[in-house]
Amino acid sequence: MVVGVAVASALFYAVAMVLQHHTAAAAAPEMSLRPGLLGYLARRPVWLAGIAANLAGFGLRFVALGAGSLVVVQPILTSSLLFALPISARLQHERLSRAEWAGALAIASGIAVFIVVAAPSRGATHASAGAWWSTGLLVAASAIVLVGFGRTFIGRRRAAFLAGAAGALLALTAALSKVTASSVRADHLHALATWEPYALVLTGLLGALVVQSAFNAASLSASLPVLMVVELLASVVLGIALFREHVTRGAAATLVEVMALGAMAIGVTLVARSSTLGR
Repeated sequence: MVVGVAVASALFYAVAMVLQHHTAAAAAPEMSLRPGLLGYLARRPVWLAGIAANLAGFGLRFVALGAGSLVVVQPILTSSLLFALPISARLQHERLSRAEWAGALAIASGIAVFIVVAAPSRGATHASAGAWWSTGLLVAASAIVLVGFGRTFIGRRRAAFLAGAAGALLALTAALSKVTASSVRADHLHALATWEPYALVLTGLLGALVVQSAFNAASLSASLPVLMVVELLASVVLGIALFREHVTRGAAATLVEVMALGAMAIGVTLVARSSTLGR
């Protein structure tokens, strides 16, 4: 169930990715990192369609995280690129290149190998206050530094730095989603009495602003590899560190897991640098 719901989430995220970048790229550069950017985009029907797809993807990811683990769900979401490729190709009346097919194969095989070899457990559904404080401060500091560097550049470098910050924020959003989803499953009303849902909304909005600013700065080929790789790796680390999600250990298993994650990262880079997504 968890895998199927996560794949469905990836499909909706792919649609959102294509539609939102198409609109955000047309916004004036000076609107980057300003709340007014979201106001401008909210008046664009195509972007709103992308938001609807994004919300559907988030809802499905919320369900998957409530029943599964970050270490399983987040790598599967990388498959959104496998859906984004044919969608973009059809819209632009193009055919996929060999590099794009190779990237897609690397992503798919990396996901399959990682899940089979790592055999991740669901882990705990909550983390200690100390763990949340240290994690939140680390993510916030990383995002602030990356955004600070990004503001000093224009074009592709700006997009890459902002995408790195967005990836860290989205990984934290996924961790907060897991806790909130678990609370909702246990007691619907009690979840509103905890701090996690409100932190989820705030972090999600900040992440959305930074993501759209990265999309606005340059083509998807500049931002998407960094965004997805950072979110993927940070989510795996948070799953293990915050929720003690168990993965198979041992020299051989660890080597294969690292190679699988590396294959996903290479695949993301090959796909995201393609002309199909790069416009």
